[in-house]
Amino acid sequence: MRDGADGRVLAVWPSGGIGPHDIALMPDRRTLAVAHYGSPDSGRGPKGPKAPQVVEPAISFLDRRDGRLCARLIGPDRGLEIRHLAALAPDRVVAIQTRLLEGDEELAGGAGDEVLEADDTVPPGLVFAPAPLLDVHVSSARTAATTFPMNEPWAFRQGQSLVFDARFGEILVTFPSAQALVIIDARSHTIRRILRTTAFGLSRPRGVGLLPDGQHYVVSGNWRGLLVMRRGEHRPVFARSRLDVPFFGHSHLSIV
Repeated sequence: MRDGADGRVLAVWPSGGIGPHDIALMPDRRTLAVAHYGSPDSGRGPKGPKAPQVVEPAISFLDRRDGRLCARLIGPDRGLEIRHLAALAPDRVVAIQTRLLEGDEELAGGAGDEVLEADDTVPPGLVFAPAPLLDVHVSSARTAATTFPMNEPWAFRQGQSLVFDARFGEILVTFPSAQALVIIDARSHTIRRILRTTAFGLSRPRGVGLLPDGQHYVVSGNWRGLLVMRRGEHRPVFARSRLDVPFFGHSHLSIV
């Protein structure tokens, strides 16, 4: 934890798991949720990239005042990494799980007989296969998780960024390996929309964030492009978009 003004280190706490990757402040403003890969290896081997050895993917909940571990959840599938998360309520978190395998695109599956282009977001020889989102409910008595259904599993490859739109009760999730932005009903877990961002000129969607005007959100492409979309309607607003701005490969964005 650092001072926001000058960056001084104020405290250092154990994160509560193996390979901490993402962090979110819960709505109570005093609890931190931390997502952990659960992979002790780096995914690199002497002969090149390899699939990570997932041991204990987990989400820990820390008291932001002193770092005390308040609760901890181990992922129900030990073969899936837990990478990113978002707080939906004081007692609820939705997290992205990923399944990275050694192999090629045939292991991932596609939408029908679609021809797939090479996935440049992952090293050759590795492929992201479908993995479900995780819905976590936290309480003093018990912390439990359920998985979202994957009626269209081809779209759930390499979940990257997610944000909760409370106004419309929707979870927006980017999946760069599937070229997809998936809109999910936060209450029922059902898929409302699957948008292929290539149809709007945006390849490999990575970051997603709600704009402060309350009407729009923005999606960023892996290599280039910022696409502005209308909230609830999920229609592009090309007049406000910048599809030519380069990023040279990135993961996430923040609205400041």
